[in-house]
Amino acid sequence: MNVAVTYQQDVTRYPPSHEILLANDTIEQLRVSENGDFSEVGFSGNGSEVNPYILENKILELAWYVPVSIMNTDAHFVIRNFSLHSKEGGYTGWGIKLSNVTNGRIESCSFFGRTRAIGIEESQIIELMNNTIHDVEEEAITLSYSQHVNISYNTVSITRYGIHLENTEDTILTHNEISESSINGIYSYIASSCRIANNTLSNSGQEGIYACYAPSHVIANNTLFNGGLFISDSFSPDVRNNTLDMKPILYLHNVQDSVYNGSSYSQAILYNCENVNITDGTFSEGIPIANSEYCRIENISISSPSYGIYFESSSWCNVTRCNISSATRAGIHFDDN
Repeated sequence: MNVAVTYQQDVTRYPPSHEILLANDTIEQLRVSENGDFSEVGFSGNGSEVNPYILENKILELAWYVPVSIMNTDAHFVIRNFSLHSKEGGYTGWGIKLSNVTNGRIESCSFFGRTRAIGIEESQIIELMNNTIHDVEEEAITLSYSQHVNISYNTVSITRYGIHLENTEDTILTHNEISESSINGIYSYIASSCRIANNTLSNSGQEGIYACYAPSHVIANNTLFNGGLFISDSFSPDVRNNTLDMKPILYLHNVQDSVYNGSSYSQAILYNCENVNITDGTFSEGIPIANSEYCRIENISISSPSYGIYFESSSWCNVTRCNISSATRAGIHFDDN
C-alpha cells in the first residue's frame, strides 16, 4: 500500500552532525507578536524566502516561563544556534513556543533543564532541524493543531515524551535520535498523513512509537531498542522495515490463513487479519491485534513494558501457552471485542 504524504522538504541539507557553535551574546527574553517585531528585537534580513529574518548565536539563561515566544507571523525567519538552559531559581516552562506562525525554522539550538523545549501550535510550514534537547520534564517537542511541519535530525534524551503530536497533518519525522523517554519516544494521536521514518529510539518507558487515530501514516525503517511499536484505531497505516532489539517487527495487514514462526521476530502486530497463527518465540514488546478474527497466539513469551496482548474490535481469537511478564498496563487487554 502506498500512502501519500503531501508535504516534502529537502532534509539532505541538514547533515546529522548536531554541531552547536559557541553562542556569543546573552539575552533573557525574546517576544515577537507580529511581522514588524522581528527587526525591532534584533533579527537581520527582511522576512522574504530568499532573505529571511535571522537571529543566531544567543545564550538564554532562562528565568522566564516562555523566554522565546513568536506568534501571529507569516514572514520567513530562522532561529539558529541558541543555547537555552534554565537559570537556577528561574521558571522552567517552555524554551521556544510558536503560535499561529507560518514559515519558521529552528536549527542547531540546544535545550537543557526545561519543562518543555519546543512547542508549536496552530502553525504551518515549520522546520526543526539539528537541535539537541536534554533533561526536560515533559515533552521535548510538542506539536498541536498544525500542518506541514518537518522535524528531522534532532537529538533528544531524558524526557517524558520525545516528540508529541496531536491534531496535526502532513508532518515529517525523520532521522531523529530519541532516548530515555519515560513514556514514548514518539507519540501520535489524532494525526494524519505523518511520515515517521529512519528514526532511532531507545530505552522508552513504554512504547518507542505510539500511534492512535493516525490515518495515512507511514512508519518505516525505524530502529527501536527497549520499547516497540503500538498502533490503535489507526486505519491501517503503511508500516514496514522496522526493527526492535535487532530483529524485525512483524506487521500483518489483510492477511488470511497463514502461520508464522515468532522466533524470527521481536514483535507482531495484526490488523484486519483472519485465521492467522503466530507460534513460538520470545517478544520484547506486546502484540496489538485489531479488527481481526480467528487468530491464534501460541507458545510466545512476551516481556512488555505496557500491554502484553491488546485486542481491539476482534473476535474468536485464542491465546494458548503464552508467558507474559512486566506488562504495567495489562497482561491481556480487551477493547470493544
